[in-house]
Amino acid sequence: MNLSAHLNLMNPFKVGPADCSIGPVEEIQATYRHYPAGSMTPDVTINSGTGTVLLDQYDKFNQKPATGRFQIVIGGSQLDGTFNAGSCDPP
Repeated sequence: MNLSAHLNLMNPFKVGPADCSIGPVEEIQATYRHYPAGSMTPDVTINSGTGTVLLDQYDKFNQKPATGRFQIVIGGSQLDGTFNAGSCDPP
């Protein structure tokens, strides 16, 4: 997710596919991977999702996790949900 290119964090980020010749088409790229039970290797990978991700909370000092909501369509199925993701990068 490229926060520096997104001018207003109150607006949703656009999710779109990547183009191998020019790079990302939108601000976020989504990939769906399905792992069979007990496997460490996905048996299905779909790279071209579309939709939106909205941040509810973002702390640029990495003291609190980023939280938000998403609506993404991958492979003809819509995925709706929330996330709570801490940063692995030092502040």
